[in-house]
Parts: sequence; C-alpha cells; structure tokens
Amino acid sequence: MKNQLWVILFVILVLSGMSVALAQDAAKMSFSVSFPFKAGKNTFPAGEYQITFDQADSRHLQLVNTKTSEKQFITFVTRLSQRDQGSIVFDSIDEARYLSEVYMLGSDGFQIRATPEEHGHVKGETRTTD
Repeated sequence: MKNQLWVILFVILVLSGMSVALAQDAAKMSFSVSFPFKAGKNTFPAGEYQITFDQADSRHLQLVNTKTSEKQFITFVTRLSQRDQGSIVFDSIDEARYLSEVYMLGSDGFQIRATPEEHGHVKGETRTTD
C-alpha cells in the first residue's frame, strides 16, 4: 500500500513539473535590419537580432544582438492582437527608425512605442526561432 502511494505521489510530481515547464515556454523570433534603430532610450546598430517574450515577465521583451550577445529589456506599452505571420514594424520619422510593433507566432502582438507624430512604417526581415 505504501509503495502504491509513493508511485502515485511520484507521478503527480512529475506531471506537475512538466506543466510548469510547458507554461514557461518563451515566444522567440529572429529578425534582421539594414538600418540603425531606437528601442526605448537606446539606439541599436543594423544587424541580426532575436526578440523573446517570456510569459512570466508580463511587461518586457528581451532584445538580443546575435553578433555581440548584448541583451536589452524593452518595455512594451500594450498588447496587440495576434497575426498570422510574425513581423517587426518600425516607425519612420525623417531618417530615424523606432521599434514600434512586434508580432511573434503563438503570442500576442506588442506595441513598443506610440508616436503622435506623422510617420511611415518599415518592416524588418523576420524568421521564426524554435
């Protein structure tokens, strides 16, 4: 009887550990840009980047320069509806580019920056990351 109780307890612990691990999956997407851009108060050079949303961190995205491994947390303003494809959108004001919207597959979209100024949009080249 005690052995059965231990087996049941072990199975419950294993299953609960699996559900916690699955719940912490992060949405990731890689993208490249051929121009410098601003996100938050920082300016980033043209290059290859990976952006991650960790479900546990509800107000930030992590931006990583894949060449230098430099990491930066970016606060988003609000969540946006999901899209069929992942994309990165930059607001374009004069010659400056500002990271403004992020859409990752399997996750909500995120508005990074809202500008009241008249602006255009530029998209980055995106790739899904496993």
